[in-house]
Order: sequence, then structure tokens, then C-alpha cells
Amino acid sequence: MKTLAILGDSYSTYEGFIPEGYAGWYSPNGNAKPNDVEKVGAVK
Repeated sequence: MKTLAILGDSYSTYEGFIPEGYAGWYSPNGNAKPNDVEKVGAVK
């Protein structure tokens, strides 16, 4: 059996694109849940 894992991108957090039993980050109406992330960037 092969496994595909997608980490850290928005597609992996939408309902319908995640395995059953896991919670989605975005609600069906498209609103994101609040979080404490202020900035995302690449580490050099």
C-alpha cells in the first residue's frame, strides 16, 4: 500500500480533501478559523 501525505498547504485543510474523521481547518462557507500565526516564510 502506498501513502500520500500533504503537509502545510491549504488544500489539505478543506473538507472533502481530508480523510474521514479528521477535522478541516476551513468551514464549508470558506471562513478560516482564528489562529495565532502572524507570518509565514521560508527559512534560509
